[in-house]
Amino acid sequence: MLTRRCGRTAVEASRGLEIEKKYDVGAGAVVPALERAAGVARTGQPHTDLLEAVYFDTASHALAKRRITLRRRTGGKDAGWHLKLPPRAAAAAGDGPQQRTELHAPLGRPDVVPDALLTHLYAYLRGAVPAPVVRLDTRRTTYPCTGTTASTSPTSPMTGSRPNGWRTGTRPRGRNGANGSWN
Repeated sequence: MLTRRCGRTAVEASRGLEIEKKYDVGAGAVVPALERAAGVARTGQPHTDLLEAVYFDTASHALAKRRITLRRRTGGKDAGWHLKLPPRAAAAAGDGPQQRTELHAPLGRPDVVPDALLTHLYAYLRGAVPAPVVRLDTRRTTYPCTGTTASTSPTSPMTGSRPNGWRTGTRPRGRNGANGSWN
């Protein structure tokens, strides 16, 4: 969506709720039979993406200290700029899945953080400019799962962003089902 402000065009960020849980697994771990997991009605074919993510922060790691993630990622279905705000208090305290607000903006230039994301960071940056701090190349395989009801969201294994790790994530899908995937 485009808006006009002060004579220039700005891109607005889309907003969503990320719900995920991360697991550390051994190098020889095998993805379980997802079709037998509670709440999974159907599984799709696995899909592998090659991702490159560049993470941004200040020299003093002002964002990481507050559990804020700012990255630009290419590859995969969600290529673009991602801003993950701190987990909600209830989710951060327990063993359940983390719930974080995530904002997404188009790829744009690799060296320019979109204004639509920066506006959410000014209070934390206090004048500092976020710069690249780490680059991760990841081979991520996603195993799509479809749930039987919206209230019984399937877990989804995701191998990726960390060596020997899985992430499970869910996102609502319509009134009669829930989607998730393992990466």
